[in-house]
Amino acid sequence: MPVWIEALGRVTPRQQVVLRSRIDGELQKLHFNEGQFVKKGQLLAEIDPRALQTQLAQQKAQLAQQKALLDNAKRDLKRYDSLVEDDAIAAQQRDTQRSLVAQTQAALDNIQAQIKHTELQLSYTHIHAPLAGKIGFRQMDVGNQIKASDTNGLATIVEMDPISVIFSLPEIHLPQLQTQLRLGQTMVVEIWNADKSQRLATSRDWISDNQVDAATGSIRLKAFVSNAQQQL
Repeated sequence: MPVWIEALGRVTPRQQVVLRSRIDGELQKLHFNEGQFVKKGQLLAEIDPRALQTQLAQQKAQLAQQKALLDNAKRDLKRYDSLVEDDAIAAQQRDTQRSLVAQTQAALDNIQAQIKHTELQLSYTHIHAPLAGKIGFRQMDVGNQIKASDTNGLATIVEMDPISVIFSLPEIHLPQLQTQLRLGQTMVVEIWNADKSQRLATSRDWISDNQVDAATGSIRLKAFVSNAQQQL
């Protein structure tokens, strides 16, 4: 005979993300409507990139200048090597030139690292959806200054399908659940509406928490449910 256990549960998303900017700047464009379903990777917002683009252009100009200095230093070092072999100059002068080449190379590497950092910052001017789901109310309008330190973020995305339902059972049922799992038997979780007039979903995919709540003597379980019709 099947054993039915009733429990109150609450629907919670498996994933929920607050969209936050990684840089400070003016919010230039929004590409979503409140309450819209968005796809993973979808462009949602743009931040004014002009300051970073100008900085990147300056760094690339510095890189070109540093490359020219390095090429010239290497040519001088090659000439000094020949002069040392002919005893035309002191070896110390050549060693000094070698140090200059190394310093110029290090400066060039530093500029290249700065360029990569600026390019990374520039990529942050485009905010994409990190997951598929439903986006909530926007917390900022176009034209405002957005900051990486904003606690509210730009909006919240909640994964809607699949979705999870969390409920608690008395700990007395824990041995029975463990026995079912050991024997390969599956507990079926049915989700009903508040007045028990309609079954909304069923699931065989569930997990239990790793400890019993000492205050209530119960253990929490989480069932994962398909929610394609958005009933939950």
